[in-house]
Parts: sequence; structure tokens; C-alpha cells
Amino acid sequence: AEPEKVKDFQCTLVRLLSLLHAVACAQLHGGGALAHFDEEVIDAQGLDAVTLKTLMEEECKVELILQWIQSLTVDGQTNGVVVIAPPMLSSIFQSLSKMLGSFYGAYRLTEIPYPFPYKQTTELLLLTHCIITPMVMCDFTSEPGWTAFFSFALSLILISLNSIAHELEDPFGDDSNDLNLKEMQIELNKRLLMLVAPETQHLPETSPTAQDLTVQPGHRCRMYTDSMDPATKAAINGANAMGPTLTAPLKKTISNVDLLVLQQREKVMAGVPSSSIGASAASSKEVGYRDDSSDFGALPSIKGA
Repeated sequence: AEPEKVKDFQCTLVRLLSLLHAVACAQLHGGGALAHFDEEVIDAQGLDAVTLKTLMEEECKVELILQWIQSLTVDGQTNGVVVIAPPMLSSIFQSLSKMLGSFYGAYRLTEIPYPFPYKQTTELLLLTHCIITPMVMCDFTSEPGWTAFFSFALSLILISLNSIAHELEDPFGDDSNDLNLKEMQIELNKRLLMLVAPETQHLPETSPTAQDLTVQPGHRCRMYTDSMDPATKAAINGANAMGPTLTAPLKKTISNVDLLVLQQREKVMAGVPSSSIGASAASSKEVGYRDDSSDFGALPSIKGA
């Protein structure tokens, strides 16, 4: 497909995803007021006028935008803008369906309030407890101070639990203990814009100066040697510079895994077949070197290289 069509598809999809999340958050916030998140939507004015007018007039905004995303994906597949294998395309639609189901589950928390009779009964029982508790505590304590303390403590615990339940009843409001929906919208926009940034469109490639790992297997342990202490790293660097003439005293200062890497490199440089390289582990034990191969998960890959 033409690069311009692919870019237009990507930008339209990013706008719809940002708008979908903002509309869902606005509906969970209460009243469907999109004004709370309008300034955080990624270039909603970049969509055509008919789309914006339809969105403003429709009550079921989440379902509408979700249908637009599915239609955009299918049209892109049909027109050759995006090439998606059928199993992956089906997985995309399944993920969108799961997202809609999760939205409905969260929306039920705001749409179905706590039953009013239960709430009134709870308040009445708490009031009764606060009145009766001091009277009962008079029979269990002999000092007025202890009576006041225990009555206050018990009443405070129950009232606090009831207040916590009230705060958790609707986590999508404006209270300090509610979820920060605007921050969630901002974080989503950052991730969406990162996906369409020019620098992230570049696929990683091997540089011209990269080492051939099949010819010099020792370079596979470059990250491992970077984490060594300076003394051990200096010993390994000196051993690499010496090449096949590696001396025994210097080998004794290197752990078993480092020795296997060096021996393997020596054999490769000397033209020894790779099938005989695995015997270096047994020879290292015969000369009395420290065997700590169980601490390194990269050891089997060194042997089978």
C-alpha cells in the first residue's frame, strides 16, 4: 500500500482509540460529560465533520466508536493498507469484545447504586450502637475514662468501616480516593503517540560494524563480562589479547564459565570442530578449576555453539 494511506490509517486509528478511552472514562465518571476529557483527546478535530456530529448526537458513544474501529480495520485489510493474518485479525476483534465486556462490568458500578433500604438500615444500626455502647460499657468498666475510651473506639471502628465502604461504592468520581481518570487518559495518549512517532517506525537492523557471533562466539558473553568486577574483566581482556598462548596462571584467576568461553574461542581460532568443544568442561575440572557452572544459565548455549 502507499505510505500515505498507511500513515492515514495509523493516525485515524490512534485518534479513535484515544477518543474511545476518553468517552468511556466520561461515561464512567457520570453523566457522559466528555468535557472533562475533551482537552486530553488526541486531535479529535482531525476527524471529519460527519463523524464528529454523529458522535455528539449518539448516546451509545462507546459502542459506536468501537464499531468504527472494527470497520476501519476490516476496510484496511480489504484495501491492502494493512496485511493481517486471519488468526491475528480474529484475536484483535476478541480483544475489543473483551474490552467492551470489561467496560460494561465497570459501568454497572456507577449505574446500579447501593440499595437504599440497606443503606438506611446500616445508618440506623450505627446510631443505635453509638447510643447503647456507653450504657453497656458502664457494666464492664469501673472508671468513667475507660468507659468513654472503649465506647469511642468501638463506635469509631464501625463508622470508619462504613465510610470506607461508601468511598469504594463509586471509584470513578471526583473524590480524592477515586481513580484519576484524566491521568489514565494522558498516559494512554503518550503510548499511542509513541506508536506513530517517526523514530519508532524504524525497525532495528544490524550495524555494519557488528561482530559475527557465529565466528566469534565469545562475543555472546559481552553483557555478562560488562557486569564483572574490574579485576576479573582486566584478566579476561588480557587473556583475549594473548589468544591461543593463554598461560595457566592467568586461567586460574578466571571462573569456570569464563574459561569455557576462552577455550572455545581458542579452538575456533585453531580450527577445531565445534563438536569437540564440549569436552572443555571436563578438562577444566581435571586441572582443579572452580566449578560454578550451575550459577549461569548461559552455559548450555556456550557448549552447543
